[in-house]
Amino acid sequence: MAREPLPRGAAADFKHPAGKLMPVVNAERCEGAGPCLDVCPVDVFEMRKPTQAERAALSWKARVKVWVHGGQQAFVVRGQDCRACGLCVSACPERAITLARYAAPRLSAEAAKVGVAQANDLRSADALTPQA
Repeated sequence: MAREPLPRGAAADFKHPAGKLMPVVNAERCEGAGPCLDVCPVDVFEMRKPTQAERAALSWKARVKVWVHGGQQAFVVRGQDCRACGLCVSACPERAITLARYAAPRLSAEAAKVGVAQANDLRSADALTPQA
């Protein structure tokens, strides 16, 4: 018997604030069945065909599995919105989903220096601009 999904945005089963944990889909296991899409209250997942680059990054076993199951696979597209309710983990028949700590993208030390230099350039340009 199919289970009714939570209303979108219902906070009853949320264990963590958004951005603390996020789902990770194991491409070796995912068969594109889609129950993760049905149960996720914050629309973290998307079911689609892997891009050429994503397909190239898959192992031979995963590529065959994607082909056998119609070319569809679950992708985490809004991981930063995950509230760690765990419904996707429980719903996945292949046990392809786990929750992991969300690591926000960080700037490299060089990129951070460039950003600071650009900010300083903007400040000095503002200082040279005559004020009306």
